[in-house]
Formats: sequence, structure tokens, C-alpha cells
Amino acid sequence: MSAHLLAWERGAGLSVVRDRCASGARKVGERGRRLVMALPLVVLPMLTLLLSSQARHWVVEAIATVCVLGGFILAPVLTLVAWVGMMVPEYMPLHQLSSPFFAVALIWICAALVGAHVHHGLARRQD
Repeated sequence: MSAHLLAWERGAGLSVVRDRCASGARKVGERGRRLVMALPLVVLPMLTLLLSSQARHWVVEAIATVCVLGGFILAPVLTLVAWVGMMVPEYMPLHQLSSPFFAVALIWICAALVGAHVHHGLARRQD
């Protein structure tokens, strides 16, 4: 049973539950502020890295490799796991995750096809 329900059952009242929700909201707000403060520390080095043409070329090659390997190798595996998930009982987490697995596999295979096609066209254009 959750802490909120236990507090309510003990007769602590609505104020305790409200206080716990407010403290949770403060924690989320603090995390958001930390994330916003750390964002320039992540974005600026990435932008500096992408100013170089060699770095941009390397990043594009890496993304194309991830798309192709993921789409043509891991997407079928993910589809098989999703099919197995459809066969298990409904209360199991794998069954509940099977639809998102199918969607991710479909998106990944489409990204792989588009990425491989674009990458092949760019490589042919450079020759």
C-alpha cells in the first residue's frame, strides 16, 4: 500500500497527504532547475564539436550505423519479444509492453530504411 493511503488510514488527515504531495512537487521543481542549469554545460560542447566538418561527418556516420544496425538487426529481435509478450497473460509486464515494442520496432526499421537510403545516396554523390 502506498504511503499516502497508509497516512490516510491512520487518520492523519488530508493535511499530511497534501504536505507530502507538496514536498514531492518541490523535489521535481528542484530537479528541473538543476537540469536547466546543466543544459548549457551539455549543449555548448556539442555545438563546438559540430562546428568541425570532420566531426559532423563522423556524427552522421555514427547515427547511420546505429540506425542500420538497430533497424535491421535489433528491430526483428524486438518484434519477436513483442510477439512473445502478446502470448503471455495480460497481468505480466511483458504483455503490457508489447504494443510499445511493436511501435519502436516499426519506427526503427523505417528509420533504418530511410537512413540507409540517404546515406547511400550521399556516398554515391561524393564519388
